[in-house]
Amino acid sequence: MGDYKMTKKETFNYWWKIIFLFAFAIFIAFGAVSVVVTPPFSISVLIFSLGMGGGAAVCAWVAILLIKEYFYWKNKEKEENKQE
Repeated sequence: MGDYKMTKKETFNYWWKIIFLFAFAIFIAFGAVSVVVTPPFSISVLIFSLGMGGGAAVCAWVAILLIKEYFYWKNKEKEENKQE
């Protein structure tokens, strides 16, 4: 069996990236909404807002993938500890 134990540095790196990506997604989404609700409104503003919203969605999606990967490795670690 392989060694699936995560170090404290790896755990910190996962959670730092997750928190940063979620915070960045929230700020981007807020910027996208605030641009749309403030005048003047035009097609370029709408396109910009849709792009920013897409960026926020991608950041949130990557953060969720990191959470899933983190718990995958934690579960692997638990399974290895049970087998020993």
